[in-house]
Amino acid sequence: MTHIARRNFLLAGAAVPLALEAGGNQSSGRAAEAEPGRFEAIPGYRLADAVDSSPLALIPCGSLEYHGPHNPLGADTIIISGLAERVALRTRAALFPTICFTHCPAHTARFKGTLSIRPEVMTLYFEDVLRAILSAGFNRILMLNGATTATSARPGARSPGRRPSVMMPPFW
Repeated sequence: MTHIARRNFLLAGAAVPLALEAGGNQSSGRAAEAEPGRFEAIPGYRLADAVDSSPLALIPCGSLEYHGPHNPLGADTIIISGLAERVALRTRAALFPTICFTHCPAHTARFKGTLSIRPEVMTLYFEDVLRAILSAGFNRILMLNGATTATSARPGARSPGRRPSVMMPPFW
């Protein structure tokens, strides 16, 4: 029986998607990898169409904080941004830029690289962001929270004459 080293097995497995792509086949059955509808890429004249075709506005929230010497400072931001891209693709949501300056817990504040915003400032910032998104025409907003402490802000934006739906789950 032939012995296959784990390293060689993993290297061969990593090459399979590349080989399929080069051959013109898609392993997932999708014709091409789609890009999420990023709000910052929408031309001004297409805003009304984008609002009409997007069921919701999606705002990822991460953090910039120390996660140990082996992890990037933006680990929460990187993870939630990737999740938000996948959610936006599946739901046709308008994907807004990730908010990465948020409140960080006291236990990471003493480490260099942790950038923390006071909860009261973060609440005011979130309210302004939500108000601006509502004024752009979106009625449903989902804030995807990738950091445990981003929920210390309690956004409460309101828009006169409309009943918007804003949701911020406590933690993914």
